[in-house]
Amino acid sequence: MGAHRNFDSRFEADLPLVVAGVQRAFTRGGVRLINALNFFELGLDATNPYLQFFLWTTAIDDLLMAITQANFRDRLCDLFGANRFVLPSTEFGQPKYRVQDVADDIFGLRSAIAHGQEILPKFRVINPFEDDRGKVMAVLLGPRRTMRYYTNVRCFCCAA
Repeated sequence: MGAHRNFDSRFEADLPLVVAGVQRAFTRGGVRLINALNFFELGLDATNPYLQFFLWTTAIDDLLMAITQANFRDRLCDLFGANRFVLPSTEFGQPKYRVQDVADDIFGLRSAIAHGQEILPKFRVINPFEDDRGKVMAVLLGPRRTMRYYTNVRCFCCAA
């Protein structure tokens, strides 16, 4: 993997478990799991948030193998924890979105991609994120460090 942004300190304790799991997956093999890990890595290296979201959605779809929206939501919530925040806290606040809040949207986007349907405008438009108090959050993104808003594509990985 290439150089990545700092991990949220709350998730630092999980890092050795994640690394061990990834190493086990590559040792055991299994194309589906290895493809998912490769998509996650490519998403970490991508600088475009829409491309990141596409790669991570593809990776999650590979991992969860859920055909229905209910199965997808249940498996995603089981994997990450339904009440876990999707994005880490930043100097601008804690984004309010939890895994259970975004699961159906992620499945909807996944379905549109998988079935060649139109990707809804809510996934193509940049909208502000709200913090856990309902306040609009602004963040610095991009190589020029210009002020921009988080995209409305509220993926659990957007801030990785």
